[in-house]
Amino acid sequence: MKTHCKRGHEFKEGSFTFNSKGHRSCTQCHLIRNKIYKSTVEYKQKASDSNLSRRYGLTREQYNQIWQDQGQRCANPCCTGIDTKFCVDHDHACCPGIKSCGECIRGILCFSCNTALGKLQDSENAIRGLGEYLGSWFKFRQTCL
Repeated sequence: MKTHCKRGHEFKEGSFTFNSKGHRSCTQCHLIRNKIYKSTVEYKQKASDSNLSRRYGLTREQYNQIWQDQGQRCANPCCTGIDTKFCVDHDHACCPGIKSCGECIRGILCFSCNTALGKLQDSENAIRGLGEYLGSWFKFRQTCL
């Protein structure tokens, strides 16, 4: 019986599993193959597509259409951010939590706008109040100059 895998890792207790064909598979080699595969563009695209489908009921084509319809930028028309990470925004009153039914998708926000909206719990009053607060500060600051 072999004592080492093809790459020289020793087969010892807990260092191997059995694959579907009943052959020993080196755990270290498996982890290395997994790490390499998970760093590929192909894997990242499949994972992203799976996430869109599982969490929001969207296909990649539907996501791309929303992105095109909003001008390939954050759905917040006043956003001046330069984020490169974007998030699907949905109505939490319809679907609380991270999963959506797919019918309450509002758009795609940059990470900063999505985080701010989440922290404010989608409250229009809180957002308006902060706008008024900043507006009054800017007016005050102008009188001090």
